[in-house]
Amino acid sequence: MNCFNHSDTTSVAMCQGCQKGLCTTCASYYQSPICNTCFGSLKKESRKEIIKELVTVAFLGVVMMFFGTGLLTQEKLKDLIFYANVTSEQSFSIACAYAAVATVVGWKALNRLTDNYFLSLSIIGWAFYVFIKLYASFFVGVFYTPFWIIIKVRKLYKIWRMGT
Repeated sequence: MNCFNHSDTTSVAMCQGCQKGLCTTCASYYQSPICNTCFGSLKKESRKEIIKELVTVAFLGVVMMFFGTGLLTQEKLKDLIFYANVTSEQSFSIACAYAAVATVVGWKALNRLTDNYFLSLSIIGWAFYVFIKLYASFFVGVFYTPFWIIIKVRKLYKIWRMGT
């Protein structure tokens, strides 16, 4: 089999995406043997997935910012603002948005750590597991969210730089 790009050169590897033959030069462009077409579609798919995650989390934060405080009565809102130790309704809205985002990011982080073993629990055990995981997700997410955002933005930047 010869290289897909250089028909006069014998292939030494196959593209991991489409199984086309690649010569030594073509196989060494990227970390793993992959052709330019497959690399472009892999890069496009990665960028799309990262943007989807960031937009979903941002949308959830905005929803919580506007509707989370809007559903409360003025008296309840003042009580929560007092207990949350914030100075204004806007600060409380931002805190609600960050709490929602942090919980989602924390849940995703904990998903990488937990096994599927918990899915075989009884209904009561599963409900208890979800409650504990939701609670833990908030606390993990509060600290991990800034790092998660930085990691996602850095990945987007690396993908953008690969295209130039």
